Amino acid sequence: MTSKNIICTVAASGAILFLAACQEEPPEPRYLGQASDAQSASDPHAGHSHAGHDHAGHSHAHPHAGHTHAPDAAPTGEAPSVEPATGLEVTLRGVTANLPDTWTEEQPSSSMRVAQFLAPGDDDDDAAGVVITHFGPQGAGDTESNIARWAGQVSNPQGPPIRASWTQGALEIHTLRATGVFSAGMAMSSDGPQAGWTLYGAIVNGGPEGPIYIKMTGPSVTVEANTQAFESMLVSLR
Repeated sequence: MTSKNIICTVAASGAILFLAACQEEPPEPRYLGQASDAQSASDPHAGHSHAGHDHAGHSHAHPHAGHTHAPDAAPTGEAPSVEPATGLEVTLRGVTANLPDTWTEEQPSSSMRVAQFLAPGDDDDDAAGVVITHFGPQGAGDTESNIARWAGQVSNPQGPPIRASWTQGALEIHTLRATGVFSAGMAMSSDGPQAGWTLYGAIVNGGPEGPIYIKMTGPSVTVEANTQAFESMLVSLR
């Protein structure tokens, strides 16, 4: 081989290595909340607390725990008219989602949580909590009973609860939004009932590992300000 051929061969090899080094692989999604089977059998109604406020708890102790009838409002059949979130990609018990960039991840305060976040308010005390839970392949009861339980956590509601249900690929998503006096039960919050709060919850059926439950609660003004972000996360589910 002539010296000219050797020089060309080395140059071509260097170009190939340079191109290979420049190709960046996309970041892998995060897998949140790899709970044990024992956690799946735990009480599905555990509460979430941040700075003394309960943001997403269920409780058998609150006055509406025996309420098993679905809210009167019939769900709409349309997904929210928002663009899917494009933030951090995470996997929640086999369901992939993109998170809003404005949410702050917290360490789950209960072993029964897949993940939890703070949705920003004017300050930390006004932040809303977002909690994602999973209770095994069978879930935590049927969809309507859970919707009714969530509605029962809001007394003196400001108008009827707003419901929606839609199909998204292999998933079925059911939501409830209610505003009034939010109470997760005496065992879940040292502050007691919270007037002027909104609960916005979603039940996601059809995932490979069973239903997941996503619930945002906090001051109504904060939940309203974060509604589009919450819905953008919901429509990103796949």
